[in-house]
Amino acid sequence: TIAGIKGFISSLLQPAERHHGLFFRYKPVGDVIFLHYTKSCPSPSSSSDNKTNYSNGSSSSSSSPPRSSRWEQAKEEMRRFMMPLGKLKGHYTLLVRSCSLLFVRGFCGFPAQFFMFKVLQERYGYSTLEVTAITIGGGMLSIFAYVSAGKISDRVGRRPVLSVVYATYFLSLLLFYNSSGGAFTVMSWVVFAASMFGLDVLNNAIVSEIFPTMARATASTISVVVGVVGTICGVVTEGLIFGHYTRSHWASTSYVALPGFACVGLVWLLPEPAFQSLDGDG
Repeated sequence: TIAGIKGFISSLLQPAERHHGLFFRYKPVGDVIFLHYTKSCPSPSSSSDNKTNYSNGSSSSSSSPPRSSRWEQAKEEMRRFMMPLGKLKGHYTLLVRSCSLLFVRGFCGFPAQFFMFKVLQERYGYSTLEVTAITIGGGMLSIFAYVSAGKISDRVGRRPVLSVVYATYFLSLLLFYNSSGGAFTVMSWVVFAASMFGLDVLNNAIVSEIFPTMARATASTISVVVGVVGTICGVVTEGLIFGHYTRSHWASTSYVALPGFACVGLVWLLPEPAFQSLDGDG
């Protein structure tokens, strides 16, 4: 019976039989037939060099790619990974400017956003229900600001609107963190939240629109990553100022936010994309 099975398999599988793009070989050892495959059909002259050695029930194959081939594959993968950066050639100065804008915005603004709810309760004494009501009111105004920022910038340009929103953002931030409570605190918080959402719209728009189509996604991603790094640096700086000098998150947050007014000027280092077509690569 075993001899019959061996003969049947031997008649189906020649020394190199193609099946679904792979070439199979067989090696009878006693009553067992071992099968393995190779990606290319071996030539008759080299069949003796490509035999599989079997000993003690284990096998070792010499079909692994040579070291030079693995090195070439690694270089090809690295080339493909770095290809998007090559599309930015000629636009590195523009990338540095946009990254600088988002770094300063993250460094100076996001630490204050982390404490914007905490300060309402711990410093100004608002209850959880009152904070919820303020958040709902601010959220409704933020939706209006979110939509209006984009529409206005389409008419008068990205840079003028973005510079005004940046100035409003940091001014309302400082007023909120250094007010004495009451209605003024609530209004400054609402304006701070609304301008925060407006910045998200305008920053995303201007950073993506100033780059050519082939490099737009790569440039936007790099700028966002740099903004996240700026946020981390800002939070660490706020913590250091709190621990070594002020012992007050509200004061240290205000100190970190002061350089943020530089964003008003950094905006004007970028080209105006509002009145240009985005279909070209220029």
